[in-house]
Amino acid sequence: IMSIIWIIFTGFGTPIIIINSLFFNILNAMIISSTVIILGSLISYYLFKKFFFKKLSIKVKKFIPNYKKYFKKNSVFLFYLFRSTPGIPLHIKNTFPALFGISYKIFLIVTILVEIPTILMNILLIKGLIDLTSEQYTFSLLTFLKISIPLMILILISIILRKLRLKNKLN
Repeated sequence: IMSIIWIIFTGFGTPIIIINSLFFNILNAMIISSTVIILGSLISYYLFKKFFFKKLSIKVKKFIPNYKKYFKKNSVFLFYLFRSTPGIPLHIKNTFPALFGISYKIFLIVTILVEIPTILMNILLIKGLIDLTSEQYTFSLLTFLKISIPLMILILISIILRKLRLKNKLN
């Protein structure tokens, strides 16, 4: 519960991932971190949409109609790209889609599709670094797989979403 509150108010998921990676095995760290970050993001999205959306939409309403029609057409793909862009704070990733009318269902699905591979990649990277330091500086095949498999999963999801987007564009 404290971790979910941490995500809602601070928007930093990395400390939670690091702590879970250090204290739990890969599966437990993955389950705990992804549950906390996804629930915290969903609650943050709900709170923004419920309490702050009207105030902000009044200020930016002259900019939104130009892009809202395009965003509605490709909402899943564009939200996936936006959500998977590194460097954007979690608060912006959780609140910006409300301006374009993203439903809770799409928000939840895209958040799961983006966050789980990212969290897994971070956990495996941290575990790989721990293994690397404990194995007297040897880089084993298992360490390489721990780092490369999440990257392959993220690339595969991106390819599938791109093909779905191209299929929808042709129809």
